[in-house]
Amino acid sequence: MQGKMNAANVNCSPCEPSDLASEFFGAHKRGAYVVFRYFDPFADRVFVAGSFNGWCESVPMEKARDGVWTATVSKDDCPVGTKYKYKVYEDGKERYVSDPYGEKTDGEPYHNSVLCKTDGYVWGDGAYLEQSRAVYGNGFENQPLHVYELSLKDFCTEKNTYEDIAKELCLYARQMGYTHVLIDDVFSRYCDEHRGAHSVAFYAPNTRFGDADGFRRFVDIMHKARVGVIIDWNFESGRDIYSRHELCLGAVLYWMCNYHIDGVAFTVMDKRGADIASKVSLGIRKARQDAAVIVKDERKETSKDFYRIAWDAASADAMLCALTADFDKRSHGLNVPCTDGIVSFKKKRYITQFPGDEWRVFAAARAAFALLMTVGGKKATYMGCEIGIGDGEPMDWSVLDGDYNAGLQLCHSDLGEIYLSHASLWRGDGPCVLDSSRANDGVVLFGRNFGDERLLVLVNTSANAYENQTFCAFECDGVYDEIFNSDCQSYGGSGVVNEKSICACADGHNNVIRGVRVPPLAVAIFKLRIK
Repeated sequence: MQGKMNAANVNCSPCEPSDLASEFFGAHKRGAYVVFRYFDPFADRVFVAGSFNGWCESVPMEKARDGVWTATVSKDDCPVGTKYKYKVYEDGKERYVSDPYGEKTDGEPYHNSVLCKTDGYVWGDGAYLEQSRAVYGNGFENQPLHVYELSLKDFCTEKNTYEDIAKELCLYARQMGYTHVLIDDVFSRYCDEHRGAHSVAFYAPNTRFGDADGFRRFVDIMHKARVGVIIDWNFESGRDIYSRHELCLGAVLYWMCNYHIDGVAFTVMDKRGADIASKVSLGIRKARQDAAVIVKDERKETSKDFYRIAWDAASADAMLCALTADFDKRSHGLNVPCTDGIVSFKKKRYITQFPGDEWRVFAAARAAFALLMTVGGKKATYMGCEIGIGDGEPMDWSVLDGDYNAGLQLCHSDLGEIYLSHASLWRGDGPCVLDSSRANDGVVLFGRNFGDERLLVLVNTSANAYENQTFCAFECDGVYDEIFNSDCQSYGGSGVVNEKSICACADGHNNVIRGVRVPPLAVAIFKLRIK
């Protein structure tokens, strides 16, 4: 953080959201000593135990006001690299606790905190940060946001350093049209399977991939490629210090200042977590207007009053209903949601949700993603969905040897480019249904407009192709060219595309479009060329 500790702020309360909290708590060199400060108002006794004293109880900590425990040790006994933990006694029971403010751990199996240097890194992302403030300074409402959520451990199974992963990830993100990456496993955790949950310390990057400067290099590389970095933050139950919003806010702002992250994604499971998230979100908004604050509320009770961007799983689920039912049992219409939250399919292997043979499964997967990218809201894709694998599995790039998997990835990439280059998909009033007269057959036409830019989106959730069709297109007169069709043969589709332009012209009291080819299990996008 900026500034140094002085007599005026040594007694800062842990209940105050000070940006110097990280320099007050934890272990810091002060003159000839290393000062340890730990916050636990419920503890009866606390000791500093580490490699410097044989992990014994020779260094007791003194309890001050508000549950702050303090101890000092000669810096000669605690050089850089010293491992330590807090030995805490409460109600007759003892436990060893990693330093919540420690900036480094030694990883599994012990998760000891490690004294380390915290300065000296020279950043090279100044141009990106300046651009980010200019673009997102007034929020994300009128800007594109396409997030790629991933686990670093599973994305590059053969790369094991932050720098190596970043060099591949930044290129892949640009290729696929992702504006930001959302990292599930940035924190050191007690168990790898838990990803964002059960974190050891909220100031320490995961040591599996390198040290703190290694993570800084990761962010630097991503920023130089103009890709933002968001970290996943899970609100856990219990008496963790981060169940106090003041301390949580201080930790988030520390990451933004010291690691240049662009935002956080909170996952809340209960009312207490939601209350913390709301207060932290407001604090972040005051400090960083250009920060992305995303909330995944598992209670499905998200309030837009305090959440910057809500994770809207319900809208995505509603769209999937039209594509995951058995083909001969689809009697319901297609729901085209209008939302300003993030729409994303669930982490599970969404490719396996679709019925039918391989062609139908991948056709439905392409249509589902095309629909996701053209309805309202911001966008998110979970690692693996774009190549036909999903949650819980490392990225098996060999699946791209298959035509359907490679076609699905190409479809995702093309849609990512279309989304970023068409403001009507992330600005304006959201989708406007133009013709739903055949919704029960799964065929719907809706529009996306912003300024002079007009798009028509034709959706067919049935496996039937239709030739020479006519649609109503109110106030959409002009000549349109097809700029995307998920049934394109290069994606693995059957090739029912509209090679010729279509014309919307007056017919009585309405405009109609004639001669349209409707591809099976597909989404087609048309763009106005001549009005």
